[in-house]
Amino acid sequence: MPSASTLFSTSGSKIQAEPSQSDGKTYEQLRQESLQRRKLFEDPDFPAIASSLFYSESVPVNFEWKRPGEICSDPKFIIGGADRTDICQGQLGDCWLLAAIASLTQRKEILTRVVPPDQSFDHGYAGIFHFQFWQHNRWLDVVIDDRLPCVRNKLVYLHSADNNEFWSALLEKAYAKLNGSYEALKGGSTLEAMEDFTGGVGEMYETKKAPGDLFTIMKKALDRGSMMGCSIDITSSAESEAQTATGLVKGHAYSITGLEEVNYRGGKVRLVRVRNPWGQVEWNGPWSDSSREWSIVDKADKIRLLDKATDDGEFWMEFEDFKQNYDRVELCNMTPDSLTDDTKKKWDVNILEGSWIRGSTAGGCRNYIDTFWTNPQFKMKLEDADSDNQCSVIVALMQKNRRRLRKEGLDLETIGFAIYQSPNNEEHADKDYFRFNGSKARSRTYINTREVSERFALPPGNYLLVPTTFQPHQEADFLVRIFSETKVGALEMGNTIQADLPDPPMPTQPEEETDEEKGLRKLFEQIAGSDQAISARELQDVLNGVLSRRREIKFDGVSLTTCHSIINLMDVSSYKYQEVYIAIVAKKVDCSGMIEFQEFKVFWEKLKKWMMLFLSFDTDRNGRMSSYELRSALKAAGMQLNNQILQLIALRFADEKYEIDFDDYLTCIVRLENMFRVFNGLDTSHRGEVTLNFTQPHRKKKSFISKKNSVSFHLVHRSQKDPLAADETAPQHVLLPATKVEVEKRREEQRKYGVFFDDDYDYLQHLREASQPAELISAAQSSRDPQAPGFRNDEEGQEDEQGQKEVQVITDSSIKLPSSVFASEFEEEVGLLNKAAPISGPRLDMDPDIVAALDEDFDFDDPENILEDDFIIKANDVVSGDCYAIEGEGDDDDDWEDTEEESGEDNDKEERSYDSAGSVSDDESGRGRFMFMDCETKSRFTEYSLTSSVMRRNEQLTLLDDRFEKFYEQFDDDEIGALDNAELEGFIDPSSIRLEEVIQDYFKQKEKETQKPEQLGTPELPSLKEEEEDEEQEMETLVIEEPLEEKWDCETVISTYSNLYNRPKLIEDPPKKQIRVSSKTGIPLDVLPNKGMTARQVERMERINDSDLPRVSTQPRSREESTDERKLRKQAIKEERKERRMEKKANKVAFKQEKQKQEKQMVGLRANVQGLKLS
Repeated sequence: MPSASTLFSTSGSKIQAEPSQSDGKTYEQLRQESLQRRKLFEDPDFPAIASSLFYSESVPVNFEWKRPGEICSDPKFIIGGADRTDICQGQLGDCWLLAAIASLTQRKEILTRVVPPDQSFDHGYAGIFHFQFWQHNRWLDVVIDDRLPCVRNKLVYLHSADNNEFWSALLEKAYAKLNGSYEALKGGSTLEAMEDFTGGVGEMYETKKAPGDLFTIMKKALDRGSMMGCSIDITSSAESEAQTATGLVKGHAYSITGLEEVNYRGGKVRLVRVRNPWGQVEWNGPWSDSSREWSIVDKADKIRLLDKATDDGEFWMEFEDFKQNYDRVELCNMTPDSLTDDTKKKWDVNILEGSWIRGSTAGGCRNYIDTFWTNPQFKMKLEDADSDNQCSVIVALMQKNRRRLRKEGLDLETIGFAIYQSPNNEEHADKDYFRFNGSKARSRTYINTREVSERFALPPGNYLLVPTTFQPHQEADFLVRIFSETKVGALEMGNTIQADLPDPPMPTQPEEETDEEKGLRKLFEQIAGSDQAISARELQDVLNGVLSRRREIKFDGVSLTTCHSIINLMDVSSYKYQEVYIAIVAKKVDCSGMIEFQEFKVFWEKLKKWMMLFLSFDTDRNGRMSSYELRSALKAAGMQLNNQILQLIALRFADEKYEIDFDDYLTCIVRLENMFRVFNGLDTSHRGEVTLNFTQPHRKKKSFISKKNSVSFHLVHRSQKDPLAADETAPQHVLLPATKVEVEKRREEQRKYGVFFDDDYDYLQHLREASQPAELISAAQSSRDPQAPGFRNDEEGQEDEQGQKEVQVITDSSIKLPSSVFASEFEEEVGLLNKAAPISGPRLDMDPDIVAALDEDFDFDDPENILEDDFIIKANDVVSGDCYAIEGEGDDDDDWEDTEEESGEDNDKEERSYDSAGSVSDDESGRGRFMFMDCETKSRFTEYSLTSSVMRRNEQLTLLDDRFEKFYEQFDDDEIGALDNAELEGFIDPSSIRLEEVIQDYFKQKEKETQKPEQLGTPELPSLKEEEEDEEQEMETLVIEEPLEEKWDCETVISTYSNLYNRPKLIEDPPKKQIRVSSKTGIPLDVLPNKGMTARQVERMERINDSDLPRVSTQPRSREESTDERKLRKQAIKEERKERRMEKKANKVAFKQEKQKQEKQMVGLRANVQGLKLS
């Protein structure tokens, strides 16, 4: 066997298969576990449930999963060796698989690899079996249990001719597990299964266009152990599995099992042996099992070729009849050796993998030149040509996992490839290269099969292989195998990742700035404000304002995320990027989250460049850039990415139309440049590699914080006694220096109190008795004075054995913090929450002595504060003279101030002084003091103050009371009623106008409430008239209608249920309505309901406008129409009807032409149907 065989390695040893079980266990491990548990194996990856049978429909019948021992009494794995007659198709349309299995039985070496023989139902049986398949250049070991779907104790799917042989049924189940379910095996190509059994190279020949030596090619392939199949194409789904008159089945897969030449009537006849997987339905033409041609053939040949000929589905037919009836022949060669010569060569294989992803690498075929160049490109170098200066090469393009993805709605894509002369460089070829260079070789057609392969003879040189789908935007994974006589250097183009980003310019001094820079600085100062820095929000407003004026750019505005990305990039952009990491660690970069002018200037230059690139790659000028152009745009910006990263970027930023707007483009390019800059800063050795762990984004082992020189703090709430507690600008949390913890001492206390914790906070302090209050020192003092005392708690404040207090000293730190983050040096005596709320509004004015007495610090033992025995009499003693108004607004010391007023009786000013107890005393000033109760608090007229009867009336309140009294003075004479809501008394003249107005208002109101006579009926009562002495007044007439007595009939009373709430009532006749009759038609009016237009008529009338209706024919004819007007009207109607006829005729012709066009397209479509699936 040549070394290129996929069954063996280059050393000749058998290639080891990989386990495919989800838990990674091998067949032997699972088998031993089942034997140890003494329980038959049940496969968890392919359970005996409905989803293992079907994925798109429910189970049509009641399936039962049974083991072979439950189906028959003596099950066998293989009886008398595996043979093609052991294969009989069941109810599943997988004839393509069965045809491949029939061909597999003729290659015992390959059959042994696919179906390991060391399996049986006898010794060591554990209900587990395994099979091996080739999948994408590797062999997989597929493990299954032996539970098979049955109906009425019979196998439903593939089975053997012997009822107790199960190797073929188990092989089908293993292949169904590999592809997801049994339903996934419906329809396929025989070549697909042959490749999965062998890993060989597939080739296909069309019998109608085959070379003249096709029989020789097939004969040589069979002698070399190749597997072959054939089929008949169908033109529509109705022809699937349709049987012809000669006994052949269309759309059905057959296997070719032999080719022979026999002597017939003095000449050679070439025969082909074909097998139907059904095990029946054979060819009934010439050279069939019972045809007369066999009677003329030599008896020895007849016995050799027709040994045990029965109706087993296998038959012979002449090669010419074979080419005439079958459409294609599929061959799976074990080696890439050519079948047209006898030379055997040593082949080498290269494996390349890739993906077509929409928006980035799914460009479609050459018909779509704008996206074709974005497909994955592979460069291959051919050397060591033969005598004809040609290099033999086979290219096989295969889709991956498409059958397994059927349950997700995916199917085989139409694929193909093209080969071009490769340029000298190793970069991804652009659009212009394919526009001006033709292909050197390509696949014969684009077809929806799993693999497309072609054999080429090309001169030595460098070539570019471009695998594609036929339509763009179609996603799939693929595998490319390149077979050549010598090692081919194959690699993927554009697979390098690099960036060429220039360093930003050095900052310029303000006096050296150009006019453009000065204008930019002016703009920056307007935006930044006093802090001279731009935040993300401000940057967003600027960009939206500037870019919204560019009509050639379409976007919904720059997002805040984009602005944050820009600031992340530019916040370190004023430094050399190869030292970004060092700058960050050394605190050379502010990293403030805002950009200053120099950073803003660098970004503005970048923005102009990025904007020009965006517009240059917007080929259709729609304001958006195609995601397929992203590779070129990034390359122009100095960044080159491979296909994998481009695919991820396109999936992230492209929309459903595979377009990128300016905001997403800006976000993408900013983030990429930031990543490249940071990576270059970390790659100090310039090897293109950096080492990062999860917690530290740098390679240095030095810790970020030095614990020896560090100072630890606790973050706590600010004390309520802190003066800054009420300051809104001050932080509500402060830093308290953390004390060092004695671990052993704390553990001992934890065990003592039974409280355990793992953080640094001392929870046990709440369980101890505080010996003294905690004391805080000023944070500023601790930072200035190393000898200043530190934070002392109750435990540290206690004296030690020497009588000294243990104090922790916080050393000076290199980190300078503002004083507001520490607690204040001094605290208030009363906390903020314990302070009384200030009283707002008017308050009672009380005697200062009383207020002082109510105070907590009033000295009751002072002799001066002791009241005399007769203090009540003295307090109530009425003092002659006017009260003096006392001002309530005193000074801070709460002293009372006397005021001077004039006396009411005489104009002499007397000054009297009263003490707080009411006793008269003389003082030096000669002014008087008196009680608050004697002060004027009531007005003269109303005896009440407008403002308050308990408030001292100052000048403003007195003025207000005076105005109130003057207001009431105008009512002094009438005395209508008292102001204290007493009983109203008084006298009104009968002849007054006011009384007449009141009486008239009374009668008007009464007239509204009284019913009029015409509303009551005919009976009237005589009106009463009274004559006055001065004038005669006419009274209103009241008419009262006598109520009708209700009458009841027997039926009403009997049929009506009477109770408290439902009394019997007479059934009234409905009111009679007068019927009007139309004078024209004689039909009653307003009887039948008005019939309007239906909903469909209303909808049609809404769609029809005035231009759709004939303008003349729809107008009503006037009765006064003259003869000339009548002629004109009829002429207009004729013209409109003529136009309608012409329009109708034109529509008829157009419909006829469209029908003919569609019929021609259907005929052409039927003629061009290729690559239809076989049932």
